[in-house]
Amino acid sequence: MMSHCKVPGIEVTLKSLPAMKEPMVCTNESLKLIQMVEDLARMLGFTVGHELTGGAGDAGYASKMGIPVLDGLGPVGGGDHSPSEYLRLDSVAQRGARLSGLMASIGSQH
Repeated sequence: MMSHCKVPGIEVTLKSLPAMKEPMVCTNESLKLIQMVEDLARMLGFTVGHELTGGAGDAGYASKMGIPVLDGLGPVGGGDHSPSEYLRLDSVAQRGARLSGLMASIGSQH
């Protein structure tokens, strides 16, 4: 309940959503993107793996709509959304190169 109503007759109701978002849906199109990322990583001299996790990323919303999507392409870090969140600077160039290559590859297919 609002403690101070500035406009007479107006009420606000807050609804709490689950703390955890649902995991991504693995589709054939997303698997094709994963293969592209793995191929690009090999060309750049490193390897990557993929795994489905329990959720929490916004990519889950897109995947539920059938949109091919990947998550976790950014730099390595931890402490997400907390005062102790950090980024490993040594991961920025490698992850940036991989993401740039993926965007160029996808763009060349259309």
